[in-house]
Amino acid sequence: MGTISAPYIVFRKTGRRRAWVRANTTLCYTKGALVLITGSNWKFCGRKWIVRPTGLCVVAIGIFLLSGGCAPKTERSYLVILTEGIPPTLDPLAALDSRVDNPVINLYSALVQYIPGTTELSLDLAESYEISEDGRRYVFTLRPDAVFHDGTPVRAADVKYCIDRMLTLKTGVWAYLTPVSGAEILDDRRVAIDLYEPFHGLLGALTRFYVANSELVRTNEFEGDLGQRWLQNHDAGSGPYSLVSFQPEQQFTVERFYDYHGGWGDRHIEKAVF
Repeated sequence: MGTISAPYIVFRKTGRRRAWVRANTTLCYTKGALVLITGSNWKFCGRKWIVRPTGLCVVAIGIFLLSGGCAPKTERSYLVILTEGIPPTLDPLAALDSRVDNPVINLYSALVQYIPGTTELSLDLAESYEISEDGRRYVFTLRPDAVFHDGTPVRAADVKYCIDRMLTLKTGVWAYLTPVSGAEILDDRRVAIDLYEPFHGLLGALTRFYVANSELVRTNEFEGDLGQRWLQNHDAGSGPYSLVSFQPEQQFTVERFYDYHGGWGDRHIEKAVF
């Protein structure tokens, strides 16, 4: 074990926003792995990584270690996250369930996201957006550099497919987005989301609406299920981490996606095992 001065780390709190936590704490470090124990009172969401003490064991995530009173040095390592159970699915549409949202937020990206620790929004896949005067149409322009984990660019067609999929299946995050009536592709990088009536909470709700690779999901549809079976244990995202392996009821592993549009710092974990 050693003491660290950890970087900022972000996790999903209750509701629709994430929060920053900053602390100096003790690192559970064994066999080259950083170990995080999660319980019912808090959750993991590694966009930037988390630091928090618990009643059972003081826990931290980071890669700067102090051992035996020596000066700090950087060590490349991986993170082991001990959870109360493996999520029933990795389908981003099911992210209403926090067990799903906490890993999915690392595999997928949304159009917008909350600035950690605040209720203010920032852009994610979207480069900009416009709202119509009547409040019933939101037009998003996508970033030109955002790509899925297979290298396919994120396009307006992917957003429309995911909106259509949500409106057809009517499950999961659809509960946050019931005012949405549909989507229209304006060009390769511009997509409009239409509403039945003005909904001032749309942008906040869209932080849970993750965009999947439409071509990949379509290819793996089974008997009209819109990819639900395949997405249980596969990844079609553009988030900071990509799925390496998934063993039902045992564990799954994610690793750093180097082409992530959000960029990378030197202090991010390369690999995590749930």
